[in-house]
Amino acid sequence: MMLFAVFSIALFWVTFATTKERVKPMQKKSDLKLDFKAMLGNGPWLALFSAAIFTLMDVAVRNGAIMYYFKYYVGDDGIAIFLIFDKTAVFMSTGLIAMVAGIACTKFLADRFGKRPLILILTLANATLMAAFFFIPPAQYTWMVIVNMMGALVAGPMPVLVWAMYADTADYGEWKSGRRTTALVFSALQFAQKLGLAVGAGLSGIILSLFGFMANEVQSESSITGIRLMFSVFPAILALLSGAAFYFYPLSDAKVKVIEAELQERHKLAELEKEPV
Repeated sequence: MMLFAVFSIALFWVTFATTKERVKPMQKKSDLKLDFKAMLGNGPWLALFSAAIFTLMDVAVRNGAIMYYFKYYVGDDGIAIFLIFDKTAVFMSTGLIAMVAGIACTKFLADRFGKRPLILILTLANATLMAAFFFIPPAQYTWMVIVNMMGALVAGPMPVLVWAMYADTADYGEWKSGRRTTALVFSALQFAQKLGLAVGAGLSGIILSLFGFMANEVQSESSITGIRLMFSVFPAILALLSGAAFYFYPLSDAKVKVIEAELQERHKLAELEKEPV
């Protein structure tokens, strides 16, 4: 774990040292007040800010339930079922493999459907597959793995699409207000993600408490129901709320191309005006 942390930090430093800003903002100097005003007037950004909170709440609530779901509902006793992996490990590992496969399909799907329509479709499908877990009996482990892989495959392209949409909102903000607030746009959206994780983690504890969960004891029927809801229905509802936020995201791929072309023209004119006569 320590080696991984050191490698991650080194990778961040290398990325920072070798990255150059290619987009030159039109404003001559930064003004935090004006930048915040421009960002808060950016409708697409506000939609993604809301979606980020609900999406990470969904992730936190579901991840907060996964170990309890397998220990108390499925009855995973830690015995290996494949090599050294028990039921929980196989479930999570196969899901990760499916997610990587989904990520690999992102460009093909985005080119075919467009970012906004695609993310709406994927969000609805992901919510449906999560909710399906509430109806899978504990003995149907194979179906759990299959449904989870389908959900992970569907969820794979979503982070890639969202980060591309973040960049589109930065372009839109400059196109609308004349101010380039890329750093503020991304940092504020990362704050929304952290906020969603924090609220979701706190919500997990509240849900478990409300349903009478007691660690390392035989769980009541109410507690088992709460764990099942945390792993299925509740994150599905949060995913649908995220989808509702994406619904209000107004930028189509065609509109983004128009914005990018107009910004290029503005930058060219700005450069020509700087050149001595």
